Amino acid sequence: MTVGNIVLAAAVVAVILCLLLYFVCSYLFRVGMEARFQRKAPRKKKTAHPPTLRQRQLQQAAQAAETWRAAQSFECVSIQSRDNLRLVGYYLPCAGAERTVLLVHGWRGSWEGDMSPFGPFLQEQRCNLLFVDQRGHGASEGKYLGFGVLERYDCLAWVSDLQRREPAGMPIYLLGCSQGAATVLMASGFALPKQVRGIIADCGFLSPEEQIATTLRDWWHLPRQPFLFVADQMCRRRAGYSYRAYSTLKAMETNRTPVLFVHGTEDRFVPVSNTLRNYQACRAEKELLLVEGARHIQSYLLGGDQYREKLARFFEKYDCEEGGKQ
Repeated sequence: MTVGNIVLAAAVVAVILCLLLYFVCSYLFRVGMEARFQRKAPRKKKTAHPPTLRQRQLQQAAQAAETWRAAQSFECVSIQSRDNLRLVGYYLPCAGAERTVLLVHGWRGSWEGDMSPFGPFLQEQRCNLLFVDQRGHGASEGKYLGFGVLERYDCLAWVSDLQRREPAGMPIYLLGCSQGAATVLMASGFALPKQVRGIIADCGFLSPEEQIATTLRDWWHLPRQPFLFVADQMCRRRAGYSYRAYSTLKAMETNRTPVLFVHGTEDRFVPVSNTLRNYQACRAEKELLLVEGARHIQSYLLGGDQYREKLARFFEKYDCEEGGKQ
């Protein structure tokens, strides 16, 4: 083989590898960031085995949440984001309310699936509830998802709306799962109003960069680089932000709002190490609940009385203004 042929072959291989890199990163960006991207749902494997105890618990919890939702009369509300998107929420007042809870769902999730299971217990605790559709989800506008980097500003806007809606001094709590947890934690990097007494962060990740790197490694079996670099450049050009723009760890450096961190020990999508690092970095008052055996967004469904008692004590501790920020 001549030198010219070797060079030509090397050039062809390089072009193929570059095209492969581009298409992989483009697909990665579309899956992660494009709001309306639709993947084919995986086929459910048929099995003759009876459901496990965990599966029965999850099914019963989902059915209970659906029954509860059907019995409520939600008020549809909306706000405008800083980048002029219409964001939609569902407000449920409670007679004799003692606090208000803003509930924020996860990546490609929904308030119905991720957050409504909290509803019955929070009603019992005399909480006004505001469930929101994150940007690019449900009825809310938005072309791209922000993994908390963009949504932290939306969270601030919802808090401002609640301040106008609720009586002066009404305690407000931020409760998020998965990307919702990352959202409320990143929002705490701002100077939150004193009316926000606490944050409940359930199975949150650290940043877009770290979560995408985890997905590359654990799900696609690909190295962090060069895929993450190329996908980040796509995100900068198309969505207008970088995967490295912000992180929950950065927010924890300045946050002064008490945080209850929650995570399932068997979470394979967002490893529990994310919450342990956030907990360690948090400089505000903090508590930690690890739910044995729970996978992603399963801690409340499987945590039972342990989770509910932790929430009730957290509310009781920080409802009074003196018990929160210093």
